[in-house]
Amino acid sequence: MMALLCASLIAVMGACKSKIDTAALKKEVLTLHDQVMNEDGKAMNDKIALDAVEKKMPMPGDSAKILSSQLSKLSDSMMDWMHQFDPDRKGKSDDEVTGYLNNQKAQLLKLDSAYKSLLKVSDGYLKKCNVKPGNSMQGMKM
Repeated sequence: MMALLCASLIAVMGACKSKIDTAALKKEVLTLHDQVMNEDGKAMNDKIALDAVEKKMPMPGDSAKILSSQLSKLSDSMMDWMHQFDPDRKGKSDDEVTGYLNNQKAQLLKLDSAYKSLLKVSDGYLKKCNVKPGNSMQGMKM
């Protein structure tokens, strides 16, 4: 009897832990999303500034135009991620939800890394041009 009670208690605790871990992982993914969206806002500010530089001083093979295009493509990738993201995953097992959320987290971490790298380059370029990007774009939160 005691063994059955212990086994039941362990099973219930395991199920609760899985639910808590899934909820915590979902929160982590959403927090990471918010962070990446803030970077997207900075990227769009840089893009606006780069477009202004390119209009004032157009040059063939200009870095401003190239960087602006790269920022735009990266932002499009983030928008694609947001459109396909399904935070609820109703009807899926905890293992499926955990796998899905871990995959989404990995995708966001790649986007985060790409934003940080590209923002470093675009910020450096704008600094050389004596241009400070504005703060007209702000990240969206989920």
